[in-house]
Amino acid sequence: GLISISGLIFGSTPMATGIFAGGLISISSFYWLNRSLKKLLGPGSVGSKFGMQLLSMLKIVIIALVLLLLIMNLSVDPIGLLIGLSIVVINVFVVVIKSLFTGDLS
Repeated sequence: GLISISGLIFGSTPMATGIFAGGLISISSFYWLNRSLKKLLGPGSVGSKFGMQLLSMLKIVIIALVLLLLIMNLSVDPIGLLIGLSIVVINVFVVVIKSLFTGDLS
């Protein structure tokens, strides 16, 4: 949200749209991975390694098609999209740095 608003203020509407769309894709992908790993590794797991590999490949294809659609048809800014796709990585980095200084892992 905050980075998207910054993109709108300092950039343009396509930049802000790209940041928002990239962030949404990135967070959705991270959530999907979390859910898949819980099914595979959780107590009473019902998933298989092959199934997870197949779903991961399907997820990559879906993400690639969504990115292609966004860039080709909705004219979002590719740089904004890249920034948005980096949201999860940025957040993980911030949490790790914070936990190193505070000792709090939550």
